[in-house]
Amino acid sequence: MRKRVDIDSTHSLAIVKKIGERLRASLKEDRELPVNFREQIELLRQSEIEAQANAARSSRGDKS
Repeated sequence: MRKRVDIDSTHSLAIVKKIGERLRASLKEDRELPVNFREQIELLRQSEIEAQANAARSSRGDKS
């Protein structure tokens, strides 16, 4: 069984950024992404838009 490794948010963000850099570099070689991958990216975009809208409403004190 693996031991749990606790890392702080700074290191976590650095790891995420490095993974993103490598993913972008590898995807540049392939122009056309698989349909499933494009769908997942679109769902992520929609989720981010909704989260931003919810955060804006929350900061204004809207309840809807």
